[in-house]
Amino acid sequence: GNTALIAAVLAGSAHIVRSIMRTFAFDINEEDKRGYTPLMHAARGGHTEIVRILLAEETLKVNKSNSHGSTPLLIAAELGYTDIFEMLISQYQNASWVQEVDGDGSTPLLLAAEAGKTRAVQLVLE
Repeated sequence: GNTALIAAVLAGSAHIVRSIMRTFAFDINEEDKRGYTPLMHAARGGHTEIVRILLAEETLKVNKSNSHGSTPLLIAAELGYTDIFEMLISQYQNASWVQEVDGDGSTPLLLAAEAGKTRAVQLVLE
């Protein structure tokens, strides 16, 4: 099963995510059986507010990858969630995110282009 935090993220409930984070001890980077962290699930679900909440946690590992090599940034690029993509880019201290690749060798630029997300492509090229 999933942790309470992952279950709340999957349900898209920002209110419950906030409550769990305020009330319980948890590992913000804990993975489910497929290697997905709460941030990956939030990015995958397009849950912008939950991504914002999770990014405020100091111990969050923004560039953690799952068993396929996907990071939250790559997931957001692939699914075309430009607002989440932009929030995640701002968390990196340098431009190393441009060179991230998933298990198929796809970069953020390729994934955003394949998704037809012009704004995300522009963000990569800037």
